[in-house]
Amino acid sequence: MPVYLYWICRGVLLAVFAVSVLSKVRDSEAYAQFRSAAGTLSGASRRWVPAIAAATVLTEGAVVLGLLTARTTPYAFAVVGALLAVFTAALLRDARSGTPVPCRCFGASTPSGYVAVVRNAALLAVSAAGLWCAAADAGVAPLPVYGALVCVLCVLVLTAGLIRFDHLSAVLTARR
Repeated sequence: MPVYLYWICRGVLLAVFAVSVLSKVRDSEAYAQFRSAAGTLSGASRRWVPAIAAATVLTEGAVVLGLLTARTTPYAFAVVGALLAVFTAALLRDARSGTPVPCRCFGASTPSGYVAVVRNAALLAVSAAGLWCAAADAGVAPLPVYGALVCVLCVLVLTAGLIRFDHLSAVLTARR
């Protein structure tokens, strides 16, 4: 079972961070919106905002590349955990401010608030599970074809749910 969990965790984080990077750098307007949100969420002075935004995109890109190879995947899981801890702290501080701003984690988004904190907590759990599986050498065992198909299906469903978590949350909590 850890073999399947390893591949699902690896696939989910690879897909989520690939979408995150691509949504930020798809055009200059998207990057400008992300840079503005990063400045607000970080609370840093204006002169540090470009460096923070660039470091975020570069680190997320490094995570995607790290998740591509078995040798670097455990390190990528660890970097994801650290990155998400920082992101979650910023989102939590923003949610407590009473006037949350869109985080631009995946391009256009609704104000972050506690929904984004919950999404990041779920991603942290995926990262921790992946790191645990990597430490147990779960990724070295080959997957049968049906197992790979199950993993791909799980990755697609979980990735879609995590990327659109704010929309999913709004639908599930809507009052009738």
